[in-house]
Amino acid sequence: MRRVFLDARRLVRQRGALAPLRVQRCKQRLETRLFSWARGPITTRPCNDPPGRVLKHHHQLLTCLKVPGVPMDNSPAERAIRPHVIIRHRSYQSRSPMVAATHADIMSLLQTLTLQGRAIGEMLRTTYLRHRHGDLNPVVVSQS
Repeated sequence: MRRVFLDARRLVRQRGALAPLRVQRCKQRLETRLFSWARGPITTRPCNDPPGRVLKHHHQLLTCLKVPGVPMDNSPAERAIRPHVIIRHRSYQSRSPMVAATHADIMSLLQTLTLQGRAIGEMLRTTYLRHRHGDLNPVVVSQS
């Protein structure tokens, strides 16, 4: 499986230098290899590899080859949520659905403010004061 993804990465990098027909044939070969790997005997795979999932989604795993500009991984998104997932795990906040939903809302709010470049403390202070005076409108949306 590692070879399939290394070959896919090489094809993504060389896509502009190759003829479109050759790129198309390489994509089809990679999809066939991935599908064959997932259907192969268990002895050729480590025990922790999920062949059923690969079989189910093998057409979607190589989207980066089909759509130009799509990255091979979603590392930026994964890195953005990782600290929140670790906090949730360490604090046992996912034991009840209500607490998990509340944590998700708070983390979404914090991430939105961070991406907007706004001060979290100042926003919380402003929201608290506005709420205390009866204004229930959210202040998360940019005021521009």
